[in-house]
Amino acid sequence: MNPIPHLWSSPHGYLHRDRLRREASELARSHALPLSADELSERFSRLRAKLTGKLRLAPENSPLDFQIHGEIQRTGYLIQRVSFASSPGIRVTGNLYVPEGGGPFPAVLNLHGHWKQGKVAAHVQSRGHLLALHGIVTLTVDAAGSGERSEGEREWSYHGAMKAAELFLGGDSLMAQQIRDNRRGVDVLQSLPFVDAEKIGATGASGGGNQTMWLAALDVRIKAAVPVVSVGSFESYVTERNCLCETLPGGLRIAEEWEVLGLIAPRPLLIMNALHDRSSFGYEAMSATCRQLQEVYSLRDARECLDWRLIDMTHGYHEAPLQAMLGWMRHWLAGAPGSSPQALPEWVDVPEDELMCYPPGERPGECGYRAVRRVRRLRCESVEPAGFARARAELARLIGWNPPQSGEWIAKRPRPDGTQAGAIFSSRDLPLPTVIRGDWPAAGGGVRLILSPSGKGREFVAKHWAEADEAGIFAVTADLPGVGELIWETEELPHAALHDTARACLWLGYTLVGEWAEAIAAICLVIRARAPHSRIEVIAEREAVFAALLCRALHPGADFDLREFDCPDSAGDPPTASLAWCVPGFLPWGDLPLLRRLGSAADGKM
Repeated sequence: MNPIPHLWSSPHGYLHRDRLRREASELARSHALPLSADELSERFSRLRAKLTGKLRLAPENSPLDFQIHGEIQRTGYLIQRVSFASSPGIRVTGNLYVPEGGGPFPAVLNLHGHWKQGKVAAHVQSRGHLLALHGIVTLTVDAAGSGERSEGEREWSYHGAMKAAELFLGGDSLMAQQIRDNRRGVDVLQSLPFVDAEKIGATGASGGGNQTMWLAALDVRIKAAVPVVSVGSFESYVTERNCLCETLPGGLRIAEEWEVLGLIAPRPLLIMNALHDRSSFGYEAMSATCRQLQEVYSLRDARECLDWRLIDMTHGYHEAPLQAMLGWMRHWLAGAPGSSPQALPEWVDVPEDELMCYPPGERPGECGYRAVRRVRRLRCESVEPAGFARARAELARLIGWNPPQSGEWIAKRPRPDGTQAGAIFSSRDLPLPTVIRGDWPAAGGGVRLILSPSGKGREFVAKHWAEADEAGIFAVTADLPGVGELIWETEELPHAALHDTARACLWLGYTLVGEWAEAIAAICLVIRARAPHSRIEVIAEREAVFAALLCRALHPGADFDLREFDCPDSAGDPPTASLAWCVPGFLPWGDLPLLRRLGSAADGKM
């Protein structure tokens, strides 16, 4: 039996979740609609430049190296198995659907969402068949980590979770890589002699709809866009389940989703969502975004170029949105007289294996997901002691450091076994359930703080609590934000613990492990106030070690000894699949070796 008591009789995870939602709401309200066309143009020009810089979207001038790996003849059109270079060391696989005739034809870039088979999934290839039958070239590409670009050859896998987190850690992002790949897809289409280079559109569902939004917003060559089951609001994504490929760290401090979509104006934009879907893509979030977007299009004198529809369906690219997309693309790209939904032609799906570019065992390494993570990891420069102050300042920026100025301890009455349960308030006004053993020690005594990323109810805490008790050492333990009595995720992702909690913090401009470091600092301030001059020893495991190292490196009151358990030499090689490890840009900053050096240098803390 774990001797650590609860503070509350029921879980209080809503305290953390609701605080995150309030922060999201406040940030969302800070993005007010411009009142004039001139103000809109000025703000959107700054926004486009800011997003281009943040996502590292430098022009790619290396050769496309477009290759055709085989063809499949169908009645009225041809399917080509193709690949091209996104950048040196990274290769994209795709299928090109080409109508019969000489062209030039309009074209559509077809972006799949979270269908692990990528371009070959029936749900995805259907758009290529129907558009080609209506005289529109279609390029369907595999997103990094999916389809033929999965981790292992012909092993369908999910491209988000910890693999995407590794891209963040390396200083890049899966979202940015998708935009780069898709822009190169537009380069491919514009290079084809049978394509009208001025008539290119984009569409996709779910994660593919998200890709459609970002590509169209940041690449003016996209002349018509149709994102499906993907538009909500950045505010609604906070504390909801979305992929890391749909996550922009600090995004809500930069813009709301209507502003990103607004970058598409005055180009034609059709948004379609499902009536039966997650609340993050639900009617309320979608309609709030689209009402703002309507004002943007009106300021651009292009209201007729915007439409949005809520369809009685589940999440996916089903018949109704296919019909509407077909009418939209035929009108805006091919010059058809109206944009009404069109009847769908008949087609037969191609077996998945026949659409693969490479035979088994012949996929080049540049197509794999590992290649993306290897190429996109930025290099770290060694930091000498003279540069520690600058390293600390950059680290504080990376984690969104908000240090506490003081700590407050509020306790219940002692229990018969001598323990006291209480709360210590973090710098973000979150009560941290905290337990102490006995009375606070006199000045100069020893204090042992025991921390686990799974909460104080973990066996690790019980073991070291018992050891402290046997040695007569005063012990303290606490639940960090989002775990233990403060846990609020009810549907954990199998391969990424604290996925939604960490994602929520990223959207708001800080990190979960950074918030943990702030919590540890608040606890240390209370210990210093209650037990002056006491020697503090922190015993921590896994991600809690990471948080303790951050705290010790950045906070002047965090002068403690640290015993580490199960913490690696690099955050890029975590012992557990938890998004608490995810600090964007941490590996090129210097990784855990530099962090340990900063923590052992007592002077110059912030």
